[in-house]
Amino acid sequence: MGKKNLKLRKRRHISSDQLFKKKADLQLMWMDWSIRKAFPDPVKRQEYITALIKGLEEEKSCEIT
Repeated sequence: MGKKNLKLRKRRHISSDQLFKKKADLQLMWMDWSIRKAFPDPVKRQEYITALIKGLEEEKSCEIT
C-alpha cells in the first residue's frame, strides 16, 4: 500500500481578543462603566485617567532601565 501525501495547513497565531472581539468590547465597557461610577464628575474622571496613564508610562520606563 502506498503512502498518501497529506497536506498540512499552517495555523496562524490569533489572540483570543482577535477571535472574541465582543469579549474585549465587553471588558472595555465594564472598565468605562466602573470609572464613570467611581468618578461621576467629568473633570475628576479626566484627572484620574491622566494620572493613571502617567503612572503606567513611568512604570514602563522604570522596567526598561
